Amino acid sequence: MTIEYTKQGNVGIITINRPGARNAVNSDVATGIEDAIDQIEADDEASVAAFVEAFGIGALENLKANVQAGMKMRPGKGRLVSGPGGPKDDMVPAIVDGDQPVALSNGEYVLSADAVAGAGDGDPMAGAEALNELNARLAKRAA
Repeated sequence: MTIEYTKQGNVGIITINRPGARNAVNSDVATGIEDAIDQIEADDEASVAAFVEAFGIGALENLKANVQAGMKMRPGKGRLVSGPGGPKDDMVPAIVDGDQPVALSNGEYVLSADAVAGAGDGDPMAGAEALNELNARLAKRAA
């Protein structure tokens, strides 16, 4: 089964199980996610409090609408963020290190930790500083 809906206590859990496709979302997976969200919403015992706490009260409906609209979910290897909203709206929910919620914006680009360290000749702090300087220079060009 590609999409699994399980519960741990009162928490409904949706799992994408397509390791061969790096859990990429296609139309079948999007439909499965939509169906699983419907199951959670219909289950009076299931709570989505952790998701709502991390991303806000409207996040579940936003996620459902985004999946229906074809939003792509990608593994964190450094990629262009694609989702709802504009370039500064912070409407794309994401998780860092499996438990730290963050909100990204459509059009942002996320780099892997290896890329950040590489920008600093192996030092992630130096890499972050170099990338911050590059970001500032590029933002001036775009303005």
